[in-house]
Amino acid sequence: MKQLHRNIASDISQHVLNGISHVTDNDFTRLVNQLLWAERIFVHGSGRSGLIGRMFAMRLVHLGKQVFVVGQTTTPPIAEGDVLLVISGSGRTSTAKMYAQQAKAFKAIIVALSLPCECESQHHVRHYSDLCITVDPHLTKDDLNKSLNLLPLGTGFEISALFLLESVIVVLMQQQQMSEEDLRQKHANLE
Repeated sequence: MKQLHRNIASDISQHVLNGISHVTDNDFTRLVNQLLWAERIFVHGSGRSGLIGRMFAMRLVHLGKQVFVVGQTTTPPIAEGDVLLVISGSGRTSTAKMYAQQAKAFKAIIVALSLPCECESQHHVRHYSDLCITVDPHLTKDDLNKSLNLLPLGTGFEISALFLLESVIVVLMQQQQMSEEDLRQKHANLE
């Protein structure tokens, strides 16, 4: 029983890494760029996905981004050029679809994080998304059976989404540091 928690944490980490391993560099870069250049970012998620969304929103605020959590009383209306990030494992929650549909009508950019879905119907948030990134911590049947014991109640999606979004924060921080160094260098050259 010694180090049981480390063994469990190691197994969970492996599932989380599996969950984000198939996200392409292109999709990841598109996600980073959408958030980097957005004037305003709106984040939506329900339940546990909402908790992950609020954590991510707070991290973006720490980077100086203008961020709003959808559904709060102080959230302004979304507009053209804004980015709406929808975090929804099923991609089918009524609020996720409703907000994505409304954002699309206002010509906002919609980015969705969800579990894989073969459907292209209007019943999935992917239908309204400009970019849909799938997070899947259960890549094989054996992984699914094992992860049900390790990541009960569907938490694999949220934890994987959190890791992916934390990776986004790291890249955004690096981008900001590079920009600040470029400004310092230009200023030093002028002196």
